[in-house]
Amino acid sequence: MTAPDTTTTQGMVSVMQAAAAGKPLQRRYRGLEFGWTDCALTDTWDWLNHDYRIRPAPREWCLYIHDDGTPRWQAWTSQSVGQGIHAREVLE
Repeated sequence: MTAPDTTTTQGMVSVMQAAAAGKPLQRRYRGLEFGWTDCALTDTWDWLNHDYRIRPAPREWCLYIHDDGTPRWQAWTSQSVGQGIHAREVLE
């Protein structure tokens, strides 16, 4: 999912609609490339000083050894079988 461009009115509306639908949000001080923090739903939006986004879901994947002995990557699903290393991305 591509994050909405919150420099536009439509992008701001998309984030606010997601918040109204109960999706988790994050914010950071405008102009920074880092520093996203979770924020609670609020009726007060500070678009002048903050960027907002829908909190991204962490990605998951599995590294497993195929029958021929070669390592393979695959998307993690509950249907995955066999021996493997399950990894989950840490988001800050």
